[in-house]
Amino acid sequence: MTAIPDLASILQEVPWGWAVSNAHNHELLMMNPAFARLHGYSVTELQGQFLHELVAPESRQEFHGHVRRSSETGYHVYESFHRRKDSQVFPVQVNLAAHKNGSGRIEFHSAIVHDLTERRKDETSLILREELWRAGVQNSNDAIITTDDGDKIIFWNKRAQEIFGYLEEEVKDRSITRLIIEPQVGCYRQEIEKLLALEEVGPPGKNFEITGLRKDGGECPLEMSLSIWKAQGQRFVTATIRDITHRKRAEAALQKIQASLAKAQRLAHLGSWDWDIGRNKISLSDEIFRIFGLTPDEFGGSYEEFMEFIHPEDRDTVKLSVTRVMSKDLPFSLDYRVVRPDGMVRVVQSQGEIYFDEAGRPIRMMGTVQDITEKKEADDERRKLSMAVMQASDWVMIIDKQGKIEYVNPAVEAITGYTKEELIGGSPALFKSEKLDSSFCKELWQTVKSGNSYRNIFTNRKKNHELFQLDLTVTPLRDDQGNITHYLATAKDITQQRHMEERLNHLAYYDALTGIPNRNLARDRLKQALSRAEAVKKPIAVLFLDLDRFKFLNDTFGSEIGDDILRQIASRLGSILREGETVARVGSDEFMVVLAHLDQPDDVVLELEKIKETIIRPINVNGDEIIVTTSIGISIFPQDGQDEVSLLKNATTACVRAKSLGGNNYQFYNSGMNIMAEEFVSLGKKLFQANKKEEFVLYYQPYFHTDTEKLVGLEALIRWRRPEYGLLPPDTFIPVLEETGIIREVGEWTMRETWRQVKVWLDKGFPMVPVAVNFSPVQFRCCELPAMVERIMQETGMDPNYIILEITETALMQDVEFTRSILKQFKDLGFGIAIDDFGTGYSSLNYLKKFPIDFLKIDISFIKDITNDPDAAAIVTAIISMAHNLGLRTIAEGVETKEQRQILRILRCDIIQGFYYSQPLPAADIEAILTRGAAVNDKKLEEQTTAPQQH
Repeated sequence: MTAIPDLASILQEVPWGWAVSNAHNHELLMMNPAFARLHGYSVTELQGQFLHELVAPESRQEFHGHVRRSSETGYHVYESFHRRKDSQVFPVQVNLAAHKNGSGRIEFHSAIVHDLTERRKDETSLILREELWRAGVQNSNDAIITTDDGDKIIFWNKRAQEIFGYLEEEVKDRSITRLIIEPQVGCYRQEIEKLLALEEVGPPGKNFEITGLRKDGGECPLEMSLSIWKAQGQRFVTATIRDITHRKRAEAALQKIQASLAKAQRLAHLGSWDWDIGRNKISLSDEIFRIFGLTPDEFGGSYEEFMEFIHPEDRDTVKLSVTRVMSKDLPFSLDYRVVRPDGMVRVVQSQGEIYFDEAGRPIRMMGTVQDITEKKEADDERRKLSMAVMQASDWVMIIDKQGKIEYVNPAVEAITGYTKEELIGGSPALFKSEKLDSSFCKELWQTVKSGNSYRNIFTNRKKNHELFQLDLTVTPLRDDQGNITHYLATAKDITQQRHMEERLNHLAYYDALTGIPNRNLARDRLKQALSRAEAVKKPIAVLFLDLDRFKFLNDTFGSEIGDDILRQIASRLGSILREGETVARVGSDEFMVVLAHLDQPDDVVLELEKIKETIIRPINVNGDEIIVTTSIGISIFPQDGQDEVSLLKNATTACVRAKSLGGNNYQFYNSGMNIMAEEFVSLGKKLFQANKKEEFVLYYQPYFHTDTEKLVGLEALIRWRRPEYGLLPPDTFIPVLEETGIIREVGEWTMRETWRQVKVWLDKGFPMVPVAVNFSPVQFRCCELPAMVERIMQETGMDPNYIILEITETALMQDVEFTRSILKQFKDLGFGIAIDDFGTGYSSLNYLKKFPIDFLKIDISFIKDITNDPDAAAIVTAIISMAHNLGLRTIAEGVETKEQRQILRILRCDIIQGFYYSQPLPAADIEAILTRGAAVNDKKLEEQTTAPQQH
């Protein structure tokens, strides 16, 4: 028996044309020779051409309608006119079928084309077609099974045998349901019932998927379609069944690929869109839905609805761009903003192309949308960075590996006086001055070429030969492979700053009020004098002077008169000393004198008498004569101490003794001397009892923003409510608390009470501002302080954002590393840090940068003289400028007059504290200020100021 050829071979040999085209653009994918011959081409010539191009021009408009109908029904037969290669037009009948993939999307069309010119030969063709159909049925890639009314099998082809494993005689007259797995038999019967209910003969119904059951018990996925037909009055149902095992595997692989593609689109923020212009239907990919913040159910698919998601300010631009693309066949490319349903705005870049039909009408646009929000923001950041570099006041220069200048910003031109054109391609050595050691340059290049940054202060020369100083940092720039390609030089012109620092350094060693050395310089000079005295075996006397009743004089006559007294005393003491001897102001009303020209210890007595006589001379104050006396303590090197610390301490001890004896006398230190003797011990005991009896209370002094006069903080200040004396300020008992160690307990109570009061105010709903708490230098030196603060914070549940911790500048500089460690722990806990009494110590810019501080509180001594002392004003100006350069805020203490406030406002001091606004108040009175949140008017404030300020 001759073997029956397969369907593909038959289709290659049949005389009627058969072709398969892409459903998207109708590109011919395959065809038989008859199809090519029918149109006067070879198969090779037709490869890559489009089906609609073979349609005669007068029939092309109808062609797209036939395609849509086949897409909607799955199968469509129509008559049309085609055109051969020689332009001859001939009539045809086209059987056009739409083929879908597993997801229901049409992937291609198959077309059987008959030349109707030869219709008269149809009988022969019909015979051939019938035979071909029979052969096609038996050799079809699909199983074809005919049943009576959808149940008993009466015919099946060879493909059915291959799929299910049964011979025809094994299944004939048996139910077709034995070929379906049990759970899906019901599904099959439902499809049969729907088909039989139509009672009409027609084309195959809708494909549906079902799972088949083979003879060997195996299962296989099937795609089935049912058609009903009649013969001799009897109904039959033919099932066309396709084994879709390979398709399912391909679909699974495709889904995996699609998932990978979707992931890639997600990572790239890139989605695709397809706009069917004729149907006004826009299809969006999953990634576009994600970018737009939509679900597929929230988008109807029309162009108008799509435009609603575009930012209103960009909508007209997008519409205009689409119109231009449609009219000029241009690529579509545009950046615009979209507004998501949640209100978030995203920036997208859309690109696409437009397609036209034969008549030149736009029929489709396809393209992509990419979310470029982050890229846009990065571009904006780069643009801002470029603007910042261009507009920065700091020097920015880029140098290549050969040391040639490639870029300078305008600041370099402004600082040096050279133009950009003069600098590009040149060497930085152009700026070198004679003050710049060549070793600096050698060290710089060795450092940066090794891959490290280099920083130093350079003294350079401008084009006009003027010297200037730069705080310069040179950093290597690397490419993606880590290779150094350039060097970035950034610098700040610190010429003025260095002048200011020199001024501040000078002020750090000299008393701002009197102009004589301060404690720091005095200790340094004493140390040098001791070295010389030890070498020549000569004694040295250290005198500690404390003016008697100075606080009374200051309170009585006012701070200005008090300051004048201090200046006159300093001048008198300086006038009687010899070269190599030192007088220094070491406290508010305390002086230190170093006598270095003694042959023997007794010689100091003569000097003491001269000092007493000098000081006691009357001082004229507004026509009145004021007599000032002093208590003096003396320690002698070497018997009373071997170093400056012990000598100063012992002289201070002796002075306390002189003070306790009524003042206006001097006392030599001796080893049996007790600090303030009975008085000190007695006061210590009373303070110990005061702590037990809860005699300490807290007052709060508000401070206000300089410009807005809004309340911005409070300072907690301790008072001793002593039964026999009333309310005592802290300077009368804090020193004793520190000496006795009671300060630790009192300090802990102060913190707890402050935080308790803040919690009370918060619970009452008052608008709260930060509250400052002072640390005594003795308390601050306790290594357990951070643990205690953290413990109290946890026990009280206090938010550290409401607390500012204050230490004095002197405490700050006693041990830099220890201080930095403690302050860092406080900062890590969330507390604000303030430096109190700033300007009285010897901190510098370089030191301040080491500490995590937020506020500088300018010492009251500078604020007092700011209206009439240029030096005081200069110091305050320098402190504020330095603080702002470091990103710190400034607080002026002791502001008592409107003039002081006005000057501080001009100098851009941030915050003001003092009697000008309010004296320290009990907690109950603070609540009114918290409620008001601002200062009362100046007149009332001035009326409130009835006494000099106390801390």
